[in-house]
Amino acid sequence: ALPQVAAGVAAVSAVGVATLALSISQGALTLTTEDHDVWREVRERVPRDGLVFTSETGREITGDQGWNYYPGVAGRAVYLAGWSSSPLLVDEAERARRLALNQDVLEGRDPRTLPLGREYGSFYAVVDDDTPRAWRPLYRNDRYALYEIP
Repeated sequence: ALPQVAAGVAAVSAVGVATLALSISQGALTLTTEDHDVWREVRERVPRDGLVFTSETGREITGDQGWNYYPGVAGRAVYLAGWSSSPLLVDEAERARRLALNQDVLEGRDPRTLPLGREYGSFYAVVDDDTPRAWRPLYRNDRYALYEIP
């Protein structure tokens, strides 16, 4: 009887794994090749004392907004990306303030005018939309671009 029970458990487990694999494979990719590639380029091109702003943040807790931890691939300082596991989750006023400052930079404000709390040697942006023309393009793929902010 024990071998039959073990065989039954194995069969049920196999069906469960197959179902999970099918549902994962049919879901939308959260981390795309383009995500990985742009943040790899940030790692290669942005100096360690640089600060990166990004359009890949926002008010919602989704993979491309408040839960966006893909910039970690770069190993560089990012002004604001994944905030959902930080004090910003509950401090809505501070989160709104920082999101507004991030948006200001993406719309052309000089990041040197921000109250950053420390000095940075240079500034960059990873964006998926239009940018101020004064920015210097460093890398582009089908979805994102990396710019140096002069």
